[in-house]
Amino acid sequence: TKVDPNASIVVMVKADKAPYIHAWTTGVDGKNLTGAWPGKVMKGPEEIDGAKYWTYDFDDVESFNVILNNGSGAQSGDITGITGDIYLEYDGGKSAKKIDAPVNAAAKVTLSPNGGDFEKTISVTATLSSNAKSGWYKIGNGEQVALTPGKASTFTLGADMMEGESKTVTWSATNADNETKTGSATFNKIKEVVIPTPTGIF
Repeated sequence: TKVDPNASIVVMVKADKAPYIHAWTTGVDGKNLTGAWPGKVMKGPEEIDGAKYWTYDFDDVESFNVILNNGSGAQSGDITGITGDIYLEYDGGKSAKKIDAPVNAAAKVTLSPNGGDFEKTISVTATLSSNAKSGWYKIGNGEQVALTPGKASTFTLGADMMEGESKTVTWSATNADNETKTGSATFNKIKEVVIPTPTGIF
């Protein structure tokens, strides 16, 4: 099953110093996602429960692999087949392993697709992360719709929109520490592409 191309996958790494991340896809159109070796320095840090976490977002990719390295020779093994948000711990040398999401990580709502153009109507899924205490989304200036942690909620946009009109979906998510994160995505209804019916005799 093809995942939504607009949803991003976040790799979070618990490490003392900013790791380099080398990411690639395999297969016919396999490519490097982070340029040439040793890749890109991860962004951060975000402090969660007194530990440093570094992040890197990947867009438009369904499944990929990563190697963490320190930029000066030491590298982890391959971490393969990443298809969703993942937490790793890296010792700055040769060892990287998958870990559970920290309890106090920021909660978030993932929208799929995360905005973009559509014709006629579009079905959007809003998922509140399972570590959230509460969260909601709203369409335009509409009512807030409560979400259940870890559960997906689907809604449809476009039925009451004119071609050329945009609507913004806003969300909010609160974790157990009462930290709230917000975000939004804009959906644009574009003119329907109608393929003319051929006429004449074949």
